[in-house]
Amino acid sequence: GFQSFLPLALLAQTTLPARKLVLFRFGWSEVGKPLVPWPAWDDIVEAIVTSTSALGIDEADVLAHSYGTNVANRVLRSFCGIDTDVPSRLQTAFCKFRSLVLWEPMIFGDTSVGFSCALVNRMPLDINIGAMANRGGVPWKESMFYNPADYGQCERG
Repeated sequence: GFQSFLPLALLAQTTLPARKLVLFRFGWSEVGKPLVPWPAWDDIVEAIVTSTSALGIDEADVLAHSYGTNVANRVLRSFCGIDTDVPSRLQTAFCKFRSLVLWEPMIFGDTSVGFSCALVNRMPLDINIGAMANRGGVPWKESMFYNPADYGQCERG
């Protein structure tokens, strides 16, 4: 959550004064907010990329925490052009991760080990009881089965 990330953000702000520090808070993903609607992935990625571009940032060293690691992966996938089902409609200045640190990444249940309900749901079964807590997991998007450096991203780590 945001509270556990805040001390690190404050440390970064005091030790890296020559850099712009941008924090994104995803209120819909916080504990205790079950009724807050979740935006679509395209909207999340577009909002991050356009708002970062508006700040005059074209490359960034990214530190993602918890749920933010999944968000960072989705933004990075858009920069790499990996998701062919999502057309790249963004023409913005911010288009590159210099480096990426995934801190305490969020694990999506069975998806993280390759057994995803999305895969089972594609089969002609009536009820999927394999992993009911993660019915929508899509491992081909939630896991990093690609090397960002192959796409000119994360060249500094």
